[in-house]
Amino acid sequence: MTDLLALDGAPMTQLVADASGMLPAFYGPEGVTRLYADFGGARVALVAVDTADRLSEHQAAADPHGSTAAAIEAIQARMGRPLGFAQLDENGKVPASQLPPCPCQTQPPTA
Repeated sequence: MTDLLALDGAPMTQLVADASGMLPAFYGPEGVTRLYADFGGARVALVAVDTADRLSEHQAAADPHGSTAAAIEAIQARMGRPLGFAQLDENGKVPASQLPPCPCQTQPPTA
């Protein structure tokens, strides 16, 4: 094993369970939230004790995945363009330059 530290910061080369099968507290590799240990039987998943705290922080963040910022950027890129999001002029109307071409009328009407 690598990147394991005892609570006092001393490097650990192995995890040793006590007579009750309990492991001593230790620090695992930075950023790893789940380790698997094999004590001679089936592998056992060890989950970091700060997982719930990290999840709470993630859920409380304003935009943890950057998806809101990306959506806003995509919308802004399409504003004021044909087939995009219209912006109204000073009279509250959509300017003709923002309208898509109309396939139903190719020539202006004749009098």
